[in-house]
Amino acid sequence: MRFTALVNSAVGSTAEGLAQMAARREHRPEAYATTLRALLVPLDPTVRNRGFFAVGDGGVARLRDGVWNVDLFDEQAGGMGVIDTKTAALPGARYAETRIFNSAAPGDVLVLCTDGLSTPLAGDAGMREFLGDAWGTGMAPEPADFLWQVQFRVKSYDDDRTAICLWDGAA
Repeated sequence: MRFTALVNSAVGSTAEGLAQMAARREHRPEAYATTLRALLVPLDPTVRNRGFFAVGDGGVARLRDGVWNVDLFDEQAGGMGVIDTKTAALPGARYAETRIFNSAAPGDVLVLCTDGLSTPLAGDAGMREFLGDAWGTGMAPEPADFLWQVQFRVKSYDDDRTAICLWDGAA
């Protein structure tokens, strides 16, 4: 509960800052619309909790031992599986979805991404296999390889593919 309150305070302040910036430049706040995803990772490798928050669409997934869990929110929420086509965005949104993941394990790959990657990752077994083979080795790929892998061609998915990955090391 405290985590959610702190995150929502920060998200509200960020939203207000964006709205004020738009007003100073005589723009509508919607002109500064953006989504946000963040993963908070302790510096102490023995602490296996991870904090996540998001405003808007996109995904958070985990690759563990070659198996993808492409809906960590659904796992934590008991499988509600609700799809909402209206995307929340700053500066209009003042609250975030938050989760604390207590089960991070050495060797996990945590992926935060826009819906341009989360949608095909959830819906295309070929993409999960390709990225699982590339990212499930225990080592992060070189930057050029990572960029090439994220751009893996999947029919009908041409949206922005921004991705941040954490290769979780041993404690």
